[in-house]
Amino acid sequence: MTTCLTFDHISAATPDGRTLFSDLTTTINTEAVGLVGRNGCGKSTLLAIAAGSLSPLTGTITRSGRLAVLEQVATDTGTIANALGVSDALACLARMENGEGSLDDAASADWLLPSRLDAALADFGLTNLPMDSPVDRLSGGERTRLSLVRLMLTEPDIILLDEPTNNLDHIGRQVISDLIARFDGAVLVASHDRELLDRMDRIIHLAPTGITHFTGTWSQFEVAQDEHRARLEAERDRASQALSRQKQDIQRHAQKKAQRDRQGRARRARNADPKMLLDARKNRAEQTSARDSRLADRQMKAVESTLQSANEQIEIITPLTIDMPQCQLPASRTVLRVIELEHRFGDRKLFGPLSFAIEGPQRWAISGANGSGKSTLLKLITEEIAIQRGWPRPLPCSTSLPAAWIPSRILSQTCAAPIRTLPKTTPAPPLPALPFATRTD
Repeated sequence: MTTCLTFDHISAATPDGRTLFSDLTTTINTEAVGLVGRNGCGKSTLLAIAAGSLSPLTGTITRSGRLAVLEQVATDTGTIANALGVSDALACLARMENGEGSLDDAASADWLLPSRLDAALADFGLTNLPMDSPVDRLSGGERTRLSLVRLMLTEPDIILLDEPTNNLDHIGRQVISDLIARFDGAVLVASHDRELLDRMDRIIHLAPTGITHFTGTWSQFEVAQDEHRARLEAERDRASQALSRQKQDIQRHAQKKAQRDRQGRARRARNADPKMLLDARKNRAEQTSARDSRLADRQMKAVESTLQSANEQIEIITPLTIDMPQCQLPASRTVLRVIELEHRFGDRKLFGPLSFAIEGPQRWAISGANGSGKSTLLKLITEEIAIQRGWPRPLPCSTSLPAAWIPSRILSQTCAAPIRTLPKTTPAPPLPALPFATRTD
């Protein structure tokens, strides 16, 4: 059976009736297709329609083969085995190995499961991960990798990925790219990751101006889009200039007509010509004026229509700007001090002893592989989790100003979520000089 995913005249809209996209028709075979567009254009909606969890406004979907969707493992899933959906199967194998299995266990036992699990975990950089470990000890990037393991254990023919590289470090993003490269089925990926999109065979671009299908990678699509936009903008400029010329022509004709009318009235006032001749001239002028007015009106509408059509084809891109108030923080003010901070998950040491201080309006970046403790460090600073070891106790982390933080899970959600503001804490006492970490300006 040929693996494919077919969209036939698919349309979708928001709950309030705003059209997201319309008349999408395409077939995805054994290839990787990137779904791109600005936030809110309908990428996730299209993936939900493809998965069958959402009905389209119009059109039909045809799926040939097993379809799997990448879904983030929740922190309250329990153990790794529960998150992967293999806890019952592993319990069955344990009973069989201990000689306690039933006839039903013997019939359902999957003796190849442990080797498939080990291979899948190794493929996504999760070796030596006990099945009874709690999921809430994993970082966001590690949970994303675990989600990929769960997805591939279903042995799908069609994969739907929604921003799969979010929360992943460079190695994790490379794992995603390698998965797509070696997967022999159909892949539909919604992403803003340029490196990942450069691994695609085709690009589908959703925009208010319509749907664009492009055969090639993101970089090739971007070049083609820039050239297309330049052509559209040139057409718009030509239409705008034509409209300006048309308005000038109409103005000149109006001025000439007004001049002729004044001359005609003057001759009539002087009785310079016979009345019959003057009446004939007036009648002819009125007919000519009406004909010229109708012609000018048609020409004006044609030029305005051309300009409107050119404008409608150009996607209006509004740059994202965030206006921040000017910082009044003195450069010498100690904002945050961390002293001899350490943290472990069981026998696993994440980091430490770690000491640093942030002074004034500095900008710092915390970098490291998935699972190295970046989010944990922020949670320790904001007292989301208890401090295990640090000096001076009981306040190894101190901040002298109000603070707020935005967890990464909020940034990946489509709905707005509150940003938690942290209370001001008591400043730590002065300390001797420590080997602080290097800041990133």
